[in-house]
Amino acid sequence: MPHRTAIGMELHRSTAIQALSSIRDGSLTVEEYVRSILARIQERDPAVQAWEYLDSEYIIREAKRLDQIPLHERDMPTQHNSPIYYKDAPKLDAGSIIVLRQAGALILGKTTTTEFASTKGGPKTRNPHDPTRTPGGSSSGSAAAVGDFQAPIALGSQTGGSTIRPGSFNGIYALKPTWNAISREGQKIYSLTLDTIGFFARCVEDLELMADLFGLEDDQAQKDQFEVKGAKFAVVKTVVWPEAGPGTVSALETGAQLLMNHGAEVEAIELPAEFDQAPEWHRVLLHSEGRVTFLPEYRLAKEKLSPFLAGHVENVDGISRASQLEAYDGIAALRPKMDEIAKKYAAILTPSVVDEAPVGIESTGSPAFNSIWTALHTPVINIPGFKGTNDMPIGLSLVAPRYRDRHLLAVSKTVGRIFESEGGIALIQAGERTFEMRDTIPRTASLHYTVRTNIQLSPMASALEVTTILECDEKDVEIISTRPLKPPKIVEYRSEWPAMYAEVERRIRQALGDRVILIQHVGSTSVPGLPAKDVIDIDLVVADPGDEESYVPDLQAAGFQFILREPAWYQHRFFHFEEPYTNLHVFGSDSAELVRHRLFRDWLREHEDDRNRYTEMKREAAEVTSAAGESVQRYNERKEPVVRDILRRIFEAHGLLNSSTGA
Repeated sequence: MPHRTAIGMELHRSTAIQALSSIRDGSLTVEEYVRSILARIQERDPAVQAWEYLDSEYIIREAKRLDQIPLHERDMPTQHNSPIYYKDAPKLDAGSIIVLRQAGALILGKTTTTEFASTKGGPKTRNPHDPTRTPGGSSSGSAAAVGDFQAPIALGSQTGGSTIRPGSFNGIYALKPTWNAISREGQKIYSLTLDTIGFFARCVEDLELMADLFGLEDDQAQKDQFEVKGAKFAVVKTVVWPEAGPGTVSALETGAQLLMNHGAEVEAIELPAEFDQAPEWHRVLLHSEGRVTFLPEYRLAKEKLSPFLAGHVENVDGISRASQLEAYDGIAALRPKMDEIAKKYAAILTPSVVDEAPVGIESTGSPAFNSIWTALHTPVINIPGFKGTNDMPIGLSLVAPRYRDRHLLAVSKTVGRIFESEGGIALIQAGERTFEMRDTIPRTASLHYTVRTNIQLSPMASALEVTTILECDEKDVEIISTRPLKPPKIVEYRSEWPAMYAEVERRIRQALGDRVILIQHVGSTSVPGLPAKDVIDIDLVVADPGDEESYVPDLQAAGFQFILREPAWYQHRFFHFEEPYTNLHVFGSDSAELVRHRLFRDWLREHEDDRNRYTEMKREAAEVTSAAGESVQRYNERKEPVVRDILRRIFEAHGLLNSSTGA
């Protein structure tokens, strides 16, 4: 049975503040909390792969020590994702770890990173929201672990965008403090001028806990509660705005509007032209200081150093000392000017990322919107709450003057509540309550959401609609064409399925462009580790499925065969694509079936018992159906009782059954 809190929430979903409170009042032990986290890691990390080093036995012993059972300390390998440092285990903790240990923190292990925290090449880690996509980097494992409830808090570092970008991609909070506010002693340096230690968490309160531990203080005392009403915010797009994708464009517009809706004064400003040089100066400093940093590794084992980092040492870009001095002096002159601009506002609202996490793990995404703030040494916090056209998280950044970290945390706490509840994350409505798809904690929210620029969707399906499964009447099915029947054969999970989905997704987007409101991989092939029929199932949302002229011809031209329409069943249209073999389901935005598909997918990803139960039923149904020479429809009917029962458990876990009945 999962470890749960008194209110029924699984312990691993607790924030650090919640767990600490329970430990202090005696209702929870460190060992109980840690065992829940380890169970979560065991279940999910084969898919997410956030950890580079983790010793469960050591963690349990350390938890017992913190519960007053003596234990000796132990070294952990610190390898920088480089073969040069393979199995290297320093005897002395870094300064940041010393602070945490002295505060009684339990260090779970070492998460993955890119090679020496560089921008090129991702580690093995995958985005917990979609394993076909990057979690960002360089702090890849830290962000993914927190985003997947495998840890409540994690450390990261930022030289370009390595804290804020992963925070956005994984749908969590991320703090890059003022430069040098936290000791970097013992950390492998990349750039003395840029490297900044930061934190990931699922709430601002946990970031404040870290700020307390590390002694982050402002000169001015903070008010107990920041009020958005009457506050003044600046919206800054910066010189790299042309790189913004549709998800970021929509998020920034929505975020500004939400602040105004809550009584804030929002002013769009352009930075003076001299700030246009900041991204280039950041690049010059990064490469020039990397030239010094990686000289020892270059001399020791050049063949084990990536070409990108070896290129720093070899100065392949031909950066002159004069250019380096210009960058040092230019950025230094801009920092007090930015402080003067920022102090006129409660905070600056600016993009965190170019767009949602890109497909693939070879790249960790672009730090274009982060590098300027890293170079300016300002504190930055990523605020989650928005999603892009692929239903992946997108955050926005709040920025304050240097050494105004506590003020920024106070602002972010209030703004975060607004963005999380009203910012556009796909919500299941349940009367007066709403539920984020991956959460079990109800929160108050708006009854409408905007998925992308200039498209206002109707409310999502109500709890009653989600829990009431509409039966399809065969007489309402209009057959357009037929395809050869494929017998229901269950195969072991194929690692190629996510890439196959990505290929079909690209084809659909190329065909329809901005007519795609939402597209998602559903069905059994979307669940890592689940045996399935070798079929890719995709849900596609368009503005009006009944307006077939607006999308059907373009899908057909892209190779999709129009099979049938079911106007009485959620306006459903069904298409087939031959290679990879694909079922494409077209719905409107208010379809309850969309919600059920995603709930079912995410539940199976996280609950091994039901995943195994479903696998057993699928194998049995496929075997009987194939032996009888029957259709796939009979296969679906045979496994339907198990599907319904799992859905019932999902609805109960989300409180939807009580909400739909008014109980």
